[in-house]
Amino acid sequence: MRFLRLPFFISAWAYSFPLAALTLATLVMYARLPNPVFALLGFGLLALLSLVVAALAVRTLIAVWRRQLCVPE
Repeated sequence: MRFLRLPFFISAWAYSFPLAALTLATLVMYARLPNPVFALLGFGLLALLSLVVAALAVRTLIAVWRRQLCVPE
């Protein structure tokens, strides 16, 4: 929840990339070794990634609406 209280910058999208890589790697592990632990972890990470991307998209749209995105400092 601390993530949501930080001021928004476009660089916040960088949080989603390693999370997406970890999610994909976990789901690939599940495809190669069908262990229920990998399935549970992979789909849990997918849910978390979806929430993070949705929050970033909403915050980006709010910043665009307020004209706070890509402005000179």
